[in-house]
Amino acid sequence: MRFIVVYSSVTGNTKAVAEAVYECLPMPKEIYPVESAPDPGPYDVIALGFWLDRGTADERTRRYIQRIQNKYVGIFGTSGVYPDSDHAREALRRVEALLEGNHLLGSVMCQGRVDTAFAEKLGEIAPASREVSPIDRDPVAAARSHPDASDLKNVQTAFRAMLKKITG
Repeated sequence: MRFIVVYSSVTGNTKAVAEAVYECLPMPKEIYPVESAPDPGPYDVIALGFWLDRGTADERTRRYIQRIQNKYVGIFGTSGVYPDSDHAREALRRVEALLEGNHLLGSVMCQGRVDTAFAEKLGEIAPASREVSPIDRDPVAAARSHPDASDLKNVQTAFRAMLKKITG
């Protein structure tokens, strides 16, 4: 089986997660930013990474998804929101729906720092439902230290589980 990791990244978050996914994949494997990614045709398994843009994958990733047909695909996203939030879960469902006609292995969301210009546009974020500490009430503030080593390990664990679906 041939593996490819394709990712879109603005702040470096998704690139860091993509590199962690790449590390846990067997050979032969390749990794590309989406803007220079080759045609998905020759690959059996695609690990596809995106940053969350208006509740779905960014535009470059959505264009690449249109080229993917009848492949095994695992997806990973990065966002300033909590990975277990309703917003993150719904975003993953939207991206999964774009991959109809493929064999979805699974999906995972990872928190990542928010682009400074975008954070300034957002203004104040509404407090999260779980009130623990000031940083937990503000996902933009909480995201500043992500993705961290624990996040990357969790994504690798998720991808290893996805691979077991096809490799046994």
